Amino acid sequence: MVDDPNRSRPLVLVVEDDPDIAQLLKITLAKESLDVFWVDTGTDAFSAVQEKRPDVVLLDLMLPGQNGFQICTSIKESPATSHIPVLMISARNQEKDILEGYELGIDDYITKPFSPKVLVAKLRRILDRDKEDISRANQTIELGSLTLDPKSREARVDGEAMTLTKTEFDILFLLAVDRGKAFSRSEIVDAIRGKNFSVTERSIDFQIVGIRRKMGSAKALLETVRGIGYRLNPK
Repeated sequence: MVDDPNRSRPLVLVVEDDPDIAQLLKITLAKESLDVFWVDTGTDAFSAVQEKRPDVVLLDLMLPGQNGFQICTSIKESPATSHIPVLMISARNQEKDILEGYELGIDDYITKPFSPKVLVAKLRRILDRDKEDISRANQTIELGSLTLDPKSREARVDGEAMTLTKTEFDILFLLAVDRGKAFSRSEIVDAIRGKNFSVTERSIDFQIVGIRRKMGSAKALLETVRGIGYRLNPK
C-alpha cells in the first residue's frame, strides 16, 4: 500500500464517466472500509493520481479526454506513480483489449457488467499483495556470498557491489525472496511488469545472462530449471 501516515484506510481512485456506475462503486467500496476519490474524465485522472497517490486505481477504459490505455501509460511511465496498481474496467471484452491492458502494466481487467463481489475480491487481492510486497521490501536477504538490500537497492557478492540495472535487481530480488522456487519466464514477466522495459519472455533470458555475468563467484546460485525457467538455489 502507498506509504501515507495520514491515511487510515486504503484509498481507491475511481476513474469513471458514468455517474451511476461511479455511485455504485462508491457505495460498494465504502461498505468494505475503503475510501474513494472519483474523477470522471481522462484529463483529470493522472492529475488525481499524482496528487492523491491512491493505493489502487479503478480505471474505466472508455473516457472523455484521454482513454484508459493512455492514462495507464502515464501512470506506469512516471517513476513517482509506476508502483500504483491499476484495475481496469471496460465493457469491451475483446482479447486484444485485455492483452493491451496487461502489456501496459495493469494488474487485472474486469468487464462490464460486473459483479460487485468479484470486483471487491480482485481489489482485496491487489491490496493484500501490495502489503506483502512492502513487508518483503524491508528485508535484507543473504544467500551465501550474495547480499541484497531492497531499501538501498544494492546487491553485493563477497562484499563487492554489483552494478545491476533496475530490472536486473528486480528479477534477482524476486528469485531471492522465494529462494528455491522455480519461476517460469511468464511468472517473472508478470511480477516485474511495468518496470520500464519491453516485457517479453525472451527478454527474461537476456536479463538472466546479464545477471549471471555480474554475479561472479555467486553465479552458481542462479540455476536454469529445464522446461520451467529459473531459480535462486541457496545450496
